[in-house]
Amino acid sequence: MPKLDPTTIPIPDWTTIGELRKQKGSGGRWQQRWRFLDDPPRKVRTTSSGTTNKRTAAKVITQRINAAIRKELTKNDPQVKKAITKLETHIDEYENSLLADGNSSKHVNLTINRIKRIIEDHAWEHTDDIDKLKVKSWLAQQRKKDMSAQSAVHFATCIKAFTRWMALHDKTDKDMLFGMKAKPNGDIPTTFTRRAFTRKEFDRLIKNARESSESFRDLKGEDRIMIYEVARQTGLRARELSTITSDGCHLDGDAPYIQIDCTISKRRKHDRLQIPKALARKLHRYIESRDQDSSEPLWGSSWWRQAMKMLRLDMNDIAESNKHGVLHFHSLRHARVTAVVEAGASMMDTMQICRLSSPTLVDKILPPQRRETHQAHRKHRMIHASDGARSRPDHPR
Repeated sequence: MPKLDPTTIPIPDWTTIGELRKQKGSGGRWQQRWRFLDDPPRKVRTTSSGTTNKRTAAKVITQRINAAIRKELTKNDPQVKKAITKLETHIDEYENSLLADGNSSKHVNLTINRIKRIIEDHAWEHTDDIDKLKVKSWLAQQRKKDMSAQSAVHFATCIKAFTRWMALHDKTDKDMLFGMKAKPNGDIPTTFTRRAFTRKEFDRLIKNARESSESFRDLKGEDRIMIYEVARQTGLRARELSTITSDGCHLDGDAPYIQIDCTISKRRKHDRLQIPKALARKLHRYIESRDQDSSEPLWGSSWWRQAMKMLRLDMNDIAESNKHGVLHFHSLRHARVTAVVEAGASMMDTMQICRLSSPTLVDKILPPQRRETHQAHRKHRMIHASDGARSRPDHPR
């Protein structure tokens, strides 16, 4: 099907009624009466130019009449409507759709900004302007500049999701980026590798925070200590930690736990993370020492946006990077995954406890030596289970 240019859409014949005349009570602005040739003689329309210059008014009125006709055509011809509707309108609808699906405002803003950057760099206005080869070429050029491989994948994923959404909701006849790969062939090179806090490094971090007299976003040393303790023993992310309230901490009973709302959890589920009783007692004493509304976040501020700056405040003599990787606030979550694996948990149990979606993520988080040992044990268990199944006489062949 040939590409439909909105500016060349054929419009019905029309004719003007009389000469340009000044609009009453408008300060001398010109207007024009006109009608379609197929309309009854008495059905006359009027279009105003909004200007007092007669020569300019003649051009403006012609443009406005054609625009009005094309707008009216969209009511009856869906093909014309698709061609005329601009990408800005589709992007706004896509943004509302993402929000309605329960996505966080941060995710929606990142997605929309990435889509707008690609579209604005190409000066695309309509859906038919989107070109697969131009998108791939743009991504390649950005990679040559300063964009990381992971960021390029994010941009490709966002624009592909957008075109797929337009095709699904009949905004366009087809998905213009169908068949384009979001991820390149082979492994994606990483900018840096995070590593987990060792027990010695974590103890040093707590000691530095306890001795510190500085504050970070109204968080004193004792506040930061509780954040580090909860992060290491639950694996919660910085954003999730910033939303914990006293009402969400159920610290009594034999199985104390912390509850995270589905709108905050990365996997969009109500999470209940069981915590050790020792941590529950510490957290209970900490909450009682604070004169704060139970519905307000314990550490509610914007600290989580710059969690790494807060961590550096207490690291002091702890090496931030070594041959195994770089320490980051997310390294506290890595330490939780490593501790669960070292405790002898199976792969499925590790994924459930640490809220991970695939075994690949577990292997990426573990240190190299622990990863090889964990993979070897998993392979051994699989072989042992299959041998046991074959030895059973009632095992189906």
